[in-house]
Amino acid sequence: MRLVMWINAFIPGHVPGYTQVIMRGENQGLSAVPMPKVARLGFNAHKPIGTGFLTDQRDFSDKMGASVRMQSAVFMDVYPLALHREMHTSSGTRQVTIPTGETWGDAVADMSDCSASAPHLALTPDEYVVKPWHTHPVTRGGSNDVASWQPDMPVMRAGAHADLILARKIQRGQSYAYWIKVTGAAGDPLVNFAANIDYSVRFFVDVDAANSRIWVAVEGVVDNFPAFECYAKYLGTTKTLFRRAPPKGNTVADLLGGPSNKVKGTADFALLGKPAQP
Repeated sequence: MRLVMWINAFIPGHVPGYTQVIMRGENQGLSAVPMPKVARLGFNAHKPIGTGFLTDQRDFSDKMGASVRMQSAVFMDVYPLALHREMHTSSGTRQVTIPTGETWGDAVADMSDCSASAPHLALTPDEYVVKPWHTHPVTRGGSNDVASWQPDMPVMRAGAHADLILARKIQRGQSYAYWIKVTGAAGDPLVNFAANIDYSVRFFVDVDAANSRIWVAVEGVVDNFPAFECYAKYLGTTKTLFRRAPPKGNTVADLLGGPSNKVKGTADFALLGKPAQP
């Protein structure tokens, strides 16, 4: 039984007032974003006039294989609890000359600065501090009120150093909760000294065996560009945690600095495919 949670950063095929459709050449009909003027200063001055980069040619999609600038995913085993694997990938970048449609290069971003933490675990109800953004059938301490929830509040009060030992003791049918942090930072591999796309989120998971549900929530921050989306998948069902389009007027020139735009979302699934108990 595997729970998959992932976040994507992608450039939509159409960003009003920004993307351009290539009208000729081998990339005819595809959309691209122009290289910003500030990037041409110094180390990118050699690039042809009209240089741009293909978008991901799509809108929001819950397909895990959809084209992305960056994707970070964690594959979690439910019983026993384990981080099965983490995955940080990019679909690559193509440099083009927008007026002619010529291709000047393809490359894949360096994803080495992306990571996922170990799960931080709470085993018993009195260790649960917060159930963010959903109505839980059982009150287990803390608050379900998002107005009173603080982003830096830990999910458990103590014992985080024992996470890995405790995780091995979780048996089928046991309730537990944990959070796992995912961060990403990567730049355009075809632009010298390109600013990074950044994101930093925490996934919260509550396996509620008594009510046959798995609750998933996410909170964190993403960059000022491009678009971001986040999903969870369990037993073949995919649900959206959040979708965020680029803020109006923002471009790749707005990537300087770290992520600052808050995102959050929640979803729930039937545990083992069983309906929730009345």
